[in-house]
Amino acid sequence: MRARHLLLIAAILIATGILPACSNQPAGKSVPPKPAAETKNQPVVYTAQECLKRVEGQARLWAIDARPIHIESDLTSESLGREGKSAVWRFMFVSAQRSAMRAFMCSGSLDAGAPAYGLSQGMDLSLPREGTPFDSFLLKVDSDKAFGVAQGHGGEGLLKKTPEQPVTYIVEMARGQTVPHWYVIYGKDLKNNKGLGVINATTGAFVRASK
Repeated sequence: MRARHLLLIAAILIATGILPACSNQPAGKSVPPKPAAETKNQPVVYTAQECLKRVEGQARLWAIDARPIHIESDLTSESLGREGKSAVWRFMFVSAQRSAMRAFMCSGSLDAGAPAYGLSQGMDLSLPREGTPFDSFLLKVDSDKAFGVAQGHGGEGLLKKTPEQPVTYIVEMARGQTVPHWYVIYGKDLKNNKGLGVINATTGAFVRASK
């Protein structure tokens, strides 16, 4: 499981030679997300579904059959990932018609090293050998709800013990599964964590905890 996650994470990092989002915006400009009262003078944090609704339109412009295969939050100086929110979310979409995969980023971060504020995307990559694309409507449980479930199964104790503990999030559907799952990671990534909660992303049911 970890090897597959790390492969997809590596693909995301490769894909972030960011190009302008495919839209009617002038070339060279990203398309900003539009939550109420948002300005570029302040960082904005989002749940996964808030960003998915925005990037999915861009993904469908890239390929009409685009489907998500991997969703992941980023840590920035503006957010520790608490309450299921992050200033940066990265999405990998695959297209059977194009025989390609592409990264899409949703950023409310002002950090110098973060993806450009707004929506942006990378270049086409080869289809991954691991992972299963899923329909976005199966992601019925948002990241804030997944966080709450994980908190109730050991996560609360971890944060009390280490208040500065960052929390990151991944959504994937493993081969043979019929729905995607949340991986709520109490740490910077799967390799460096204090605990991991797995939650059914369609029903919200707690599946297991591990490290």
